[in-house]
Amino acid sequence: MRHLAALLLLLMGCGAAAPRPADAPPAPAPRAEWLRMFARGDVPGRSGQVFLVAREGDILTTSDPHHRYMHGSPWDDDARLPLLLHGAPFIRPGRYAGSACQQDIAPTLAALLGATLPTATGHVLDEALVAGAGRPRVAVVLVADGLRADALDRHAEVVPTLTRLRAEGAWFPDARIDVLPTLTAVGHANIGTGTEPRFHGI
Repeated sequence: MRHLAALLLLLMGCGAAAPRPADAPPAPAPRAEWLRMFARGDVPGRSGQVFLVAREGDILTTSDPHHRYMHGSPWDDDARLPLLLHGAPFIRPGRYAGSACQQDIAPTLAALLGATLPTATGHVLDEALVAGAGRPRVAVVLVADGLRADALDRHAEVVPTLTRLRAEGAWFPDARIDVLPTLTAVGHANIGTGTEPRFHGI
């Protein structure tokens, strides 16, 4: 992977395990997955040559008042995706343990509307669609930017509508963002195109 050969700087602990020394290399599984995430997010000529991954729980800050705190890491607080499909009779309620990512939204929406999206790298979340239910007249994609997936569990009582919709709809508790960086513009382009930065260029 020539485009990843420049430099990858990893400064981290490892998941929920015991703290690791700051100079210890990452565990093989996360490192390998992160390299794949960086590869999906790489746009030659536009992407940075150095990727910095802070230790889990650390937050990078800046003096810019409009961007005081940044996200974009592969850790769960940035990469877990609260993915919910809702709408009877088209959506089959349930909790779906399979993998899902941002790029799956556009092809799933296309399938729901009776269309195809041949350029998508994401896949249709068929398990959540009711076959033969027809097509909805209106479909809405709502992006709650900055909403952590675990917030729906930790604060369920203060978001009763989201809690009800999650109970009634198709919930993907293991959905994850699978590209790096996990930034807003990148995520919105992934959702809208059904593909990733190495193809859409954002």
